[in-house]
Amino acid sequence: MATNEAASREINEQVEEAHELDPPGRRFQIACECALTTCGRVITITVDEYRHVRMDPRQFAVVPEHFPQMLSVETARWAVDAARRVVEEFHQRAGRERPDWLDWVA
Repeated sequence: MATNEAASREINEQVEEAHELDPPGRRFQIACECALTTCGRVITITVDEYRHVRMDPRQFAVVPEHFPQMLSVETARWAVDAARRVVEEFHQRAGRERPDWLDWVA
């Protein structure tokens, strides 16, 4: 999933570069940056809106219909990261070595 997001973002950044001298309210089209590998949707966005999204590298420009899928992907990533931190902290407090299997958890 992250591969699709990254590929769309890379294309969109090239499109944005072509519009970097445009006025902030000017609209241009970018690819939806959702995690769906079959997505071919296009978003019309202003230069300012696009720059606002890019202020946080964890944010992606997605069509509204794809937001629930993105939310579930982000929620899953958050849950895995939180669980990893809990296990690491538990082992650290117990004076144990960090378990190798944590490296396998996506």
